Amino acid sequence: MRKKLWRWTRHTSAYLAVLGLRLVLERIPRRAALKLGDLGGRLAYRLLSTARRRTQEHIKMVLGLGGEELKELSERVFREFGANVAEFLRLRVLLEEGLDGLVRAEGLENLDRALSEGRGAIAITGHLGNWELLGAYLAGKGYPVYVVGRKLFDERIDRFVVGYREMAGVHNVPRGEDARTLFRVLRRGKVLGLLMDQDTKVQGAFVPFLGKVAYTPSGPVKLAMRTGSPIVPMALYREGEGYRLVVLPPIQPPDVEEGLRMCNEALEHLILTHPEQWAWMHRRWKTRPGGEDAMVRSGDDMSSGLFQGTPRCPVG
Repeated sequence: MRKKLWRWTRHTSAYLAVLGLRLVLERIPRRAALKLGDLGGRLAYRLLSTARRRTQEHIKMVLGLGGEELKELSERVFREFGANVAEFLRLRVLLEEGLDGLVRAEGLENLDRALSEGRGAIAITGHLGNWELLGAYLAGKGYPVYVVGRKLFDERIDRFVVGYREMAGVHNVPRGEDARTLFRVLRRGKVLGLLMDQDTKVQGAFVPFLGKVAYTPSGPVKLAMRTGSPIVPMALYREGEGYRLVVLPPIQPPDVEEGLRMCNEALEHLILTHPEQWAWMHRRWKTRPGGEDAMVRSGDDMSSGLFQGTPRCPVG
């Protein structure tokens, strides 16, 4: 009983905090709202020691940074995350003012080319930049957007987030929905958005990711192969006073393993373009092949060729 009461208290406090923040952020200028989000990120960096340590371990492992450079980039990750949360909470104001003036798009012709084949498009991205605003922008440009999302820890906060997506014209597909729902979305020529940059409890395979073998969800690639729908990697970065949308060329996977490799390479490119805007605190490499220790160790499995060149999904 005490555990249930404590959980209810924590979740209710979080929900009320979200509502209170939205109230404040909608009533102050955008620049002030982003500074407030930045400040919240700085505070989180200092208070959340486990997330801070994990972020630093991952950045050191992948980018080889140390000392002040490592600390500065690690803190910047939290600050960017805070600013993006603040931006999402004032989405109603952004939609009223219009997103066109904020976003500079590069490569939208790649998405148009994929959709022209008549089989829809699987848009993949990661917890990178402002992924929530990405769907809102595409929907505002007239693209029929559906996104697969995992239910959040509190039903009230989940309804809040889903409501904001729908307000922006983005259709939410709960994770765990019958796969036939996803097939219908693609058969009707829609855009299906999936996040595939995290280690989750879905069917997947071990393929290289940022220099270390990582368990990667295979659902997006299997879905593409079943439907013939192109996979289109993309990300929406916060730059200066606005955003830059980058849409990469479509991927047609020849098989599951090669398709996963191609998707991870595209996500690597998007992440390394703005490493400060990726969620490095996630335990991306926690599942190890052959029963290896799940903890990340600095310097493991580095790839000398990494920097050369260029959602979870319910499908099992």
